[in-house]
Amino acid sequence: MLKIAHFKLTSPVLQAPMAGVTDRLYRDLVRQHGAGLATSEMITSDLSLLNTRKTQLRLPQMDEDGPRSIQIVGTDPKVMAEAARFYASQGAQIIDINFGCPVKKVAGSKKLAGSALLKDEQQVEQIIRSVVNAIDIPVTIKYRTGWDMKSRNAIRIGQIAEDCGVSALALHGRTREDKYRPFAEYETIRQVKKHVNIPVIANGDISSSDKAAYVFDYTGADGIMIGRGSFGRPWIFAEINQKLFGINYSSELTDEYKCQTAVEHVERSYDINCYNPESKLLINTTNQPVRTADHSRIANKIINWYLLSMSTQTDARSKILSSRTPGEQLSLFKEAIYATL
Repeated sequence: MLKIAHFKLTSPVLQAPMAGVTDRLYRDLVRQHGAGLATSEMITSDLSLLNTRKTQLRLPQMDEDGPRSIQIVGTDPKVMAEAARFYASQGAQIIDINFGCPVKKVAGSKKLAGSALLKDEQQVEQIIRSVVNAIDIPVTIKYRTGWDMKSRNAIRIGQIAEDCGVSALALHGRTREDKYRPFAEYETIRQVKKHVNIPVIANGDISSSDKAAYVFDYTGADGIMIGRGSFGRPWIFAEINQKLFGINYSSELTDEYKCQTAVEHVERSYDINCYNPESKLLINTTNQPVRTADHSRIANKIINWYLLSMSTQTDARSKILSSRTPGEQLSLFKEAIYATL
C-alpha cells in the first residue's frame, strides 16, 4: 500500500485538493468512501490573511482523520517556509506545495504562483528546499507536466523535488496551457516514475475503475489522484478500492444507497454549522465557530454534481437550482434523484 514518508495510507486512491470543492464536508465524505488521503483546499502562504473567512473555512480541523494534509501556494521561499512551519506547529501532518494550479488568478498573476512556477526551475527548487528544511513533517508537491507542450519539464521538477527531500509527487497529466483540455496524457507520468525513487501519484481524467486500472498499469504509479471524477460520485473511491484491491466497503453500493448519499450530502450542506462548532479548527484565531453563510451556493453546486452524474431529469434542474427555500429545493431534488431508481 502507498506510503508517504512514515504514513501508510489505507488506500492508494487519493482525493485531489481543489479550491472551492474539497472543504471539510467533502473531505469527510470521500474518506468515508475509502479515499486514502484528502488534502485541504489550496491555502495562501500569506499568514496575514489567516483571519479571513476564506482561509478559516479552508483549514482542516483537529478531529479529522489523519494524516491531515494542507496544500499551500505562494512564490516567496521564506514566506512559504514560514507558513509551512506555522501550520506544522498547529497540527498539520503533511504539507503539500501547489505547482499545478492553472487559473489566471494564481498562475497568470504578476507574482506567478501555481503552475507558472514551472517556468522557473531555480525558484521551484528554492521554494521546495526552504519548506523541507523548515519542518520535520513530510512535504509533497502537486504539479503539471510543464507550462506548455514545448517546455514540459516534469522529469526535472520531479528530480529536483526528490533531491530536496520531498516525500511524494502528484502529477497531473496536462500542461498549464492545456488547463483541463484536451485529454490528460500519461506518458510523462510514466517517464517521471522511471526517473525518481519516491512515490509518484498519477492525476488527470480518472473517472472509473477501468480507467484507474489502466493508469496504474501504464504509468507504474504508486497511487492515483481523483479530482473532477469524484463530483457527485464520492463512492468512486469504494468502487476502485473494491475492484482493484479487494477492499470492500461497509455498505453495498446500490442505486438506492447512492441516492441516499446524495440527499444526505445536500442536507448537510444546508447546515451552516456543518463545520462542527464543537470541533477545534486547526487554526482558529477568532475563537469562534466558522460558519458558511453562502450555504445556498454550496448546496446548488453539490446538487448540480449529482444531477449530472446520475443522469436525472435535465428539465428539472433549473427549477431545483432556483428554489426559494432549502425545504422546497430538497424536496424537488429527492424527487429527481429517486426517479432514477
